[in-house]
Amino acid sequence: MNRHDSECNDPAQSARNVYMGFAQAIVDQAVKWLDEDGVIRNPIDGGHDDRWEGGTAARFACPAAILAAEYGRDDMVEPASRALTQVITGVVQRALNDAPVRSRGLFDLVMKELVQACVMLKPMAPTQQHQQWADVLSAFPQDKYRCDHDIRLGRRPTNFAISAVVGEWFRHKYGFGGSRDWIETTLGDQLRFFTDKGMYRDPHDPMLYDLMVRQNLNELLWHGYDGGLREKIETMLDVADTQTLDMLSPCGYAPFGGRSNAMIHNEAMAIYCFERQASASLSDVDRAGDFRCAARLSSDAVSKFIHSDPLRFIKNMFDPITSHGKESSYGEYANYALLAASLFARAALVAGDRSALGRVPADMPSRGKVSTVHLWPAFHRTFATVGDTQVEIDTRAQASYDATGIGRFHRKGAPADLGLSMPISANPSYVLHDAQPGRAAAHGPCWKTRGGEWQSLAGLSDEIEDVTFTEIDRQADSLSWRLKWSLTSLAQLAVTSISQTFTLSPGELCVQVEVDGLFDCLGWDVPCLVTDGSLCATTTIVDNCVKVTCDDWAFQVNMPAPCSVTLE
Repeated sequence: MNRHDSECNDPAQSARNVYMGFAQAIVDQAVKWLDEDGVIRNPIDGGHDDRWEGGTAARFACPAAILAAEYGRDDMVEPASRALTQVITGVVQRALNDAPVRSRGLFDLVMKELVQACVMLKPMAPTQQHQQWADVLSAFPQDKYRCDHDIRLGRRPTNFAISAVVGEWFRHKYGFGGSRDWIETTLGDQLRFFTDKGMYRDPHDPMLYDLMVRQNLNELLWHGYDGGLREKIETMLDVADTQTLDMLSPCGYAPFGGRSNAMIHNEAMAIYCFERQASASLSDVDRAGDFRCAARLSSDAVSKFIHSDPLRFIKNMFDPITSHGKESSYGEYANYALLAASLFARAALVAGDRSALGRVPADMPSRGKVSTVHLWPAFHRTFATVGDTQVEIDTRAQASYDATGIGRFHRKGAPADLGLSMPISANPSYVLHDAQPGRAAAHGPCWKTRGGEWQSLAGLSDEIEDVTFTEIDRQADSLSWRLKWSLTSLAQLAVTSISQTFTLSPGELCVQVEVDGLFDCLGWDVPCLVTDGSLCATTTIVDNCVKVTCDDWAFQVNMPAPCSVTLE
């Protein structure tokens, strides 16, 4: 992957101002969505906040209150107060009255934002109004949290539980009730769902919900949690957050994998983790610099989406009215745009004014430029980075979201989607607007059966029994490794294993493929970018090579002596 020319724009702004600027850009659009009753109306379909029964306004109240208290936005006091009052006297009060609440998990997710907004608005809100908020929040019982309800019904808690713990800690720390015993018990129950690398296993191992849990734990520590599990949590976060530096794309994208991973709050959560780790590492200049650099990469990655008009909360430039990339059953425009705003505003509180983003070095010198991360069976993916280039390989995809194979090939500065930012599911659980994929798509091998049908690694998931990783060679400017997929006999496939040997260097990936089984011939799938909603790409086939060009960059795939190259 190469560019015909190159330039670098490196503005020197404080991290705090960048994150506050992101929150402000979103909130300034969202204030138009807030009705006179304090309910957020989704601007895409004009609908009421039905799924959350008005609770989306909590994600407006929090960043708006922070902007008012910390950024001089006095004009945000009234709308933030209106939104906060609507949520607290509405769905929260109904829960206290034992009225039915459709989205029980709402309280797990937004309690910390309600408390944060209440704390920020206290010097500016009328005393009587603030007391009303405090009385309701202080009366909230722990058995109204979804995670508490699930455990009592014999279900395992999910990522909601850690978020609820942070909300409960906020209540305890800032004088709104809260139970330390409940916090310790719930935290202790959740530790069994972490891997030895400190990653949280939500059902189906979605990458975002590991990141979401770690963001919440970082926020718990930032706000002074001093319970008996603090040391263990710090150790887990040190391991997992450090590993995330090697999983972060050179383009600043958080890892793909599973549900919710196309939305910009992925990067907002990563930034929060990086900023908290940088704050905790001030005595270690190199380590703090690595985390600050990672935060800068991610902030650069999402800036264009946040400052576009209209705002994009999913990492593509399609008109939001198309919902391209949105989850099929959730992922409302207003709700998740405001989640990002809330995270950025809270990250600004962590970042303070310590350093300028533009003064952070563009690379991570103390960590070197060559790294691998292999996750199996939990999270089932492999990351390899050499200099400014990274591949992420899903080794056993969740078929409704991803495809098995090379789902990301990123080079710093190149359009992120040129070599794929994530693979494509054959039957996605997300909206693809006008696109009809028809089959799974990732960079990787395919083979023609003796009956003439093409099959591919991309389309395999449950058929994969085991994956082994072997690092072959590591140099200052290259990395070689091998992955072997063993297929279960229960799948009754004519192919029994696939091996790929990879050699990565800056801008280039070489792959050797071996397929064991009965088949007619081998091929290689190349998903080709058409458009990201703004930039358009051109695909050409010249001398048996596929070349995709976009924004002065070229992505080229060569295969030695192919029988044919076809474009579908």
